[in-house]
Amino acid sequence: MTKIILGITLLFIIPLSSYSKGIKIQLQGGLGSYSMSDMKTLDKMIAGQLPLSLHQTDNFPAYWFYQGAVLFNLSENLSMGPMYAFHSTGSRYSLADYSGEYFYDNLLRAHSPGLTINYTKAVGSNFKCGAYIDGGISFTKAEFKEHLQLSNLEEEYNESSSAKETSYFIEPGFLISYPLKKIEPGLHIGYYIPVAAGGFKENESGQLLYLSSENKAKSGWGGLRVGISLSF
Repeated sequence: MTKIILGITLLFIIPLSSYSKGIKIQLQGGLGSYSMSDMKTLDKMIAGQLPLSLHQTDNFPAYWFYQGAVLFNLSENLSMGPMYAFHSTGSRYSLADYSGEYFYDNLLRAHSPGLTINYTKAVGSNFKCGAYIDGGISFTKAEFKEHLQLSNLEEEYNESSSAKETSYFIEPGFLISYPLKKIEPGLHIGYYIPVAAGGFKENESGQLLYLSSENKAKSGWGGLRVGISLSF
């Protein structure tokens, strides 16, 4: 799969570099919200099977994301190029008292290569504003971890498993930037929309994870993205 992605990326970069009127490197960081409805349901199912009164301390909160792109300027207003983004979030159920402690974690990370298209136009003498659309593929890994420690025993119990999913996305949004001599800071506001998801497959057994007999457990990265960018 990695070779296929690299090959497709090169197919875009080679013609873009031929027609490009300049190249910009864009780095972006910001905060993303994540729906994760299937993962929340899966957590409740797992927690409900345990003979403990667990407390939920984290429920897939909004968290930082990081993104980079190489933009080829095709005209004064239009640029496009390959991009890569990283997202992460997670949940925790836990219980601790004088007898010991227990926690269950569900941690998710996604690596998302793709293509970004930016259209901007000068507003006044300094600012630029416009729109963008990102699209690509997300490789998500979910890690499920359990930990049990009893106060009267020196030994502790740890168990972990993992699952992977491949999905696709688009992210339309708006941007505003302020060009300076060598750098161009900007603000991006968009909405991540999952297009298709294959469902999580356990790494150990190769079996799909199901919420019901016909409902596969899928990632839910959809949500608002607010980021600050810096272009060189």
